[in-house]
Amino acid sequence: MSTTPRVGSAVPGEPAIFRTVLAHQPAVFEAFCRAWSAACESSPQFSKQARFLAVGRTDPEIAEATRRHPKVDATFLGYQPHRVALQYLTGGDLLLLLIKNIKTSTDSVVTIPGKLFEYVGSQRPVLMIGPAGDAARIIEESGRGSVCTEEDISGIAAALLGAFAARGRAAPEPESNLYERRVLAGALARCLAEASGAAGSSGLHARGAEP
Repeated sequence: MSTTPRVGSAVPGEPAIFRTVLAHQPAVFEAFCRAWSAACESSPQFSKQARFLAVGRTDPEIAEATRRHPKVDATFLGYQPHRVALQYLTGGDLLLLLIKNIKTSTDSVVTIPGKLFEYVGSQRPVLMIGPAGDAARIIEESGRGSVCTEEDISGIAAALLGAFAARGRAAPEPESNLYERRVLAGALARCLAEASGAAGSSGLHARGAEP
């Protein structure tokens, strides 16, 4: 296993753990690296065959984390045209989403990266490492993956091993895609109709109350 992250090209569609850099989240990625190392200790086959591909511009701290965890067989591909990035995305065995736990006065974090909907639409399994919140709810409701906090190293490792064992298989089809464009458009239309009806009813009541 190389101790130096590779920089260069790889074949789109090649089975691998996939990640698109969404934000500057070295602390969350550190947890991912620890879990990857734990998965390697648990499964010699995972250690020999699993690869991590980073598509997109990567913060130096992310690459440095893989140097501290040499069991992570990482390749940093740098910026790719959107068409090529989508090939990597749809060919990945697991798509990784990192969200920082921003402390607020509420129990959940309102952070929804735009990339999340692209992940859900890819029909590939998603692993989110981050806090409870809207993004976690979307992943759970869509049936497309799992959510772990950055403290749950064993849970992250289990998700990695599960994706490795299922590599090459089609992701199970959820009962319904709640976030498909047609479904969302229908929900919006119903909300507008209900709001319009409520406003009309309120107006009628107001006029009826006039002397």
